[in-house]
Amino acid sequence: MPELPEVEMVVRTLRPRLVGARIRGVETSGLPLRAPIDRKALERACVGARVDAVKRIGKYWLVELSSKHVLVGHLGMTGRLVFSDEDAPRAPHTHAIFHLQRGLDLRYVDPRRFGVLRAYAAADAPSSPELSVLGVDPLERDFTVEYLAAALRKSKRDLKAFLMDQSRVAGLGNIYVCEALWRAELSPKRRSDRAVRSEEHTSELQSHHDL
Repeated sequence: MPELPEVEMVVRTLRPRLVGARIRGVETSGLPLRAPIDRKALERACVGARVDAVKRIGKYWLVELSSKHVLVGHLGMTGRLVFSDEDAPRAPHTHAIFHLQRGLDLRYVDPRRFGVLRAYAAADAPSSPELSVLGVDPLERDFTVEYLAAALRKSKRDLKAFLMDQSRVAGLGNIYVCEALWRAELSPKRRSDRAVRSEEHTSELQSHHDL
């Protein structure tokens, strides 16, 4: 499953070609992803709108539109976003197509259909079921050593479960949690509140963070 680094790379790849483009139309396969795709909601949000920004929160990618709507997407296990000429053959498992300017498409392809594709009014997106439950993203300024140490002290879960909890740290999954714990020389089974027990330990955590 794509985690924070992979989704960040997707967003950075989309941004140069997508920001500023207008969406001429939307098509869907009629098949559900993790939840059904509301084609009419996508059309209301997208058709005629300009893409103003492409962002990421945790494992979710967000497309902000001039219509004052936001597309919220998740790649699930097998989802991909690909640019294609409008007249190019459609890959199997293409479940959404956004027709852009000058004959260009942005296509969402997802063989296992575990992804998410929703449209929200911009004011409602932060309280959506997808985004409202997320904790602090590791690449945001609010993710500090002090935040992490305080959260660890309040939890009795093992470190691996704590770090994979999206309400604590948004974006991490099994692969990067294991890598981070190995690099920090911490057992994934160590209890969270015993990982940081003093200001001295917090300073030690800061040194790992600075790496």
